[in-house]
Amino acid sequence: MKRGSWKKKLAMGLMLGSACGILASSSAFAQEMTLQQSVAKAIENNRTIKMMQAQVMNAEGVLKQAKGARGLNVNWQASGSHINNGRPTKILRWTIKQPNKSFSNVITAGYPIYTGGLLESNIKGAQIGTTISELNLENVRQQVKLQATQDYYKILECQNNVDVQKNSVIQLAAHERVAQAKFDAGVVPKTDLLSSQVQLANARQNLVLAQNDLQMAVSNFNQVIGQDVNASVEPTDSYLKEFKYPLTLQECMQQALNNRPDGFAARESVKQAQEAVRAAKAGGLPQVSLVAQKTIAGDSMFDDGQKDLTTYGVNASWDIFDNNVTNAKVAQAEANLYKAEENASNTDSQIQLDVRNAYLSMLAAKQNIDTTMVAVKQAAENDRIAQIRYEAGVGTNIDRLDANVAYVTAQTNHNRALYNYTVGLAALDRAMGVPSNFWSIEKGNDLKKAPKEEKNFLKPNLKSSEKKLTAAKKAPTGNDAAGLNVLDRLPQK
Repeated sequence: MKRGSWKKKLAMGLMLGSACGILASSSAFAQEMTLQQSVAKAIENNRTIKMMQAQVMNAEGVLKQAKGARGLNVNWQASGSHINNGRPTKILRWTIKQPNKSFSNVITAGYPIYTGGLLESNIKGAQIGTTISELNLENVRQQVKLQATQDYYKILECQNNVDVQKNSVIQLAAHERVAQAKFDAGVVPKTDLLSSQVQLANARQNLVLAQNDLQMAVSNFNQVIGQDVNASVEPTDSYLKEFKYPLTLQECMQQALNNRPDGFAARESVKQAQEAVRAAKAGGLPQVSLVAQKTIAGDSMFDDGQKDLTTYGVNASWDIFDNNVTNAKVAQAEANLYKAEENASNTDSQIQLDVRNAYLSMLAAKQNIDTTMVAVKQAAENDRIAQIRYEAGVGTNIDRLDANVAYVTAQTNHNRALYNYTVGLAALDRAMGVPSNFWSIEKGNDLKKAPKEEKNFLKPNLKSSEKKLTAAKKAPTGNDAAGLNVLDRLPQK
C-alpha cells in the first residue's frame, strides 16, 4: 500500500461520518408530521385564504345592505339658521319685527312598494355573490392542500435521493479500495485507480447536492405551512405503493364538472350577471313607495308657536326620458352577461382538460412504478455481478463503474415514479374539486362516502341532477383503506 492511502481513507470516513451525523442529528430533533397535519396547518396559516375569508365577510355585508334597502327607512333632518340684517317692517300704524332665526325638524319614513324588480335583483345578486366568495375560498383551500401535499412528498423524495447517493458513495469507496489494492499489486493499470477515484469524487459531490436539495425542500415546505423555514421536519407518511384508482376518466370529468368550486362559481357568475341585467332594466320603470312625513318649524326651537305639519301618502317617480342613460346601463349589463357565459364555458373546458391531464399523468406514473421496480432489481443484480467479476479479475473497471451508475439511475427513477404517482393522485383530486377536508385516497375516492358536512360547498340551488355525485366504482378486494396505507420507501441494496 502506498504512503498516504490511509489518510485518504481517514478523510473519506470523516466526511461520511460527518454527513451521517448531520442527518442523524437533524432527524433526531425533527418535528414528525403527517400529511393531514401538514395540510391543516397550511390552510390555517395561509395568507391568501385569510384574504379570501375577508372577501366572504365583505360579500355578507353587501347582502345585508341589499336586504336593508328593501325595508322601512326613517330619516331625520334638523336645521337651525340665523338671518342677518333683519329689519322691522311698518304696516299702517304697526311695526312688525322680522324674525332673525329659523328652526326646522323633518322626520320622513319611506317604504318601497314597487321598484321594477331593482331591489329584488340586487338581493339575489348579493346572495349569489356570497356563494361565489365561499366557492372562491374553497378553491384556494384546495390549491393550498395540493401545494402542501407536493412539498410534503418532495421532502420524502429528497430523503430517498440522499439515501441513494450515500449508498453509492459507500460502494464506490469500497471499489476504490479494491482498485488501489490491485494497482499496488500491479494487476491493473493506473487508469483503473484514477477513474475509480474520479467516480467516487463525483458521487460525493452528488451526495452534497442531494443533501442541499433536502434542506431546500424542507424550507419550502415550512414556508407553505406557515412555520419557521429553519424548522426540521420528518414526514411520517410515505408513498402509495398499491392503489387501484376506482374511477374512469369519464367519471372523473363528471365529478369535476359537478364539484369544482371555480366551475360552480363561474356558473353562479352567469346568474349574478342575469340579475344585474334585470336591475339595469328596472331603471326604466316607475319607482313607487309609501311616504310619511312630519315637519316642525318656526323661529323658535321650543316655543309653542312652531308650525306642526304631518303628511303621508304615496310617492311615485318615473324617468320618462334620461337621454339613453338607462339603455346604456342595460347594454353594459348584457355585455357583462355575455362575458360571464363565455367564461363559464371556458372554465368547464379547462376543467375537463385539467382532469384529463391529471388522470393520464397518474396512469403513466403508475406504469412507471412497475417498470422502474423491475429496473431496480435488474440494476442491483448487474451491480452485484460486476463487483464480483472485477474483484475476481475477470471484469473491467468500466463495467463496474457503469453498473454503479445504472443502479443509481434506476433507484432515482423509481423514487421519482413513486413521487409522481402519489402527487398525481393529489393533483387529480384537485382537478376533480374534491373538498379540502376530504381525503378521497383513504376512502377509495368514493365521494358518496363523504360526510354531509364535508360536501357543504354544494349549494342547494343546483339542479337535482347536478346534486347527485357520480357513483364511484368500489376498489378491488384487498385494496381497502388499511391496504392503502401500505407505503413504500425506496428499497436499499
